[in-house]
Amino acid sequence: MNSLLLSISDGRGCWIHVECGLSCPLSILQRIVAPALNLEPSDWYFEDCQEERRYGTASSCESADALLGKFHVTEGDRFLFVQNSERAYTYAVRVKEILHKQVDVPRVVRTHGSSIPWPSAFTPVPWNLETIRDALAPFPFRFVERERRYLCAAANLYGLCSLPMVETIMRSYEEEPDIKRFYAVAEILRHDDSLDCFLIGYDDFSARPISPSSIEDRFVVHEDIPLFDPDPGELIATLLAEQRRGEGFFHPSTKEEFLKWADPLYQEPTPLLASLRRRLKDQQQMVPEDIDEFIEQLAFMARTGYTPEETLSELCDTWDLSFSDWKELDDFCGACVRWVCSIPQWYNGGFIVPMEPPGPSMEHTTEGLSEFEQFRQRKAKEK
Repeated sequence: MNSLLLSISDGRGCWIHVECGLSCPLSILQRIVAPALNLEPSDWYFEDCQEERRYGTASSCESADALLGKFHVTEGDRFLFVQNSERAYTYAVRVKEILHKQVDVPRVVRTHGSSIPWPSAFTPVPWNLETIRDALAPFPFRFVERERRYLCAAANLYGLCSLPMVETIMRSYEEEPDIKRFYAVAEILRHDDSLDCFLIGYDDFSARPISPSSIEDRFVVHEDIPLFDPDPGELIATLLAEQRRGEGFFHPSTKEEFLKWADPLYQEPTPLLASLRRRLKDQQQMVPEDIDEFIEQLAFMARTGYTPEETLSELCDTWDLSFSDWKELDDFCGACVRWVCSIPQWYNGGFIVPMEPPGPSMEHTTEGLSEFEQFRQRKAKEK
């Protein structure tokens, strides 16, 4: 097997057939293919769907000098041709045929239709710090910073939620919210790398180019959610479906309490958290800085899919925790599980893993219930 016949489709009625040798560097192939699709060669890379690897010119990818043969493809295999720009337009590539001949220089052998460039209104702009600053200049600084905090708080509290939901929350707190300005600023902030969350739409992950999502159709997504899943669009749809089957959305009764969640390290100061902190300080002799880091790691692992056994076992090994007997270990694990079950972070998306009923030494306290725990109990009674 010396060469391949590739079929590359833009998903809008245009496709091209390209003959290419396995020893051809991707950079050379890009220079041949991109002009046929009205795109800049330097903005492209390949993504291997089967092995979740990327090759191309982006700084996060392997060298553009990588050879096509690294994919180890066979006839019928599919992978992606991705434009690495502000909007990642994706073209479907299929190995149409194995050619038993040597092709030294890739060449387009057949075309169908014309890959029409996106309308100028949708053409990506090279967003950078100065561009974002200029775009935000017409808006009041206080409004922009407050919206940043709303978006980050929603991401840290829920993990994933629709932008209209953030608008609804803001409406409940602000006396005269400027909704038009809210979405105008959000459209700019979604290009800001300093924002500690993502504002994404299905156009960012579609396997083929589709019309760009309107800002009202985008989602606020926590940066810990695996956006580079083989099919992140399907992942997001699954998460939203889980939310709809959940207990509804909790948000604190005051704006001040909600905006505290804009800090990614914030944890609600409940009696359960205070009890866990005392155990770490008294039994493990941990300093306050280490306690904060342990709490953050525990919350992160709990909301991203670890079982309680994996979470606690790994953390105990990482921090080299020691216990005098099994009862002390059981009490410590109980304190961790009780706190994890009581935190509102990502709860509405179903990220906190189901816990077994607590044993005798792990009974929940009924004193000093947090606002979130009261919300959860109230919803349970309504069922």
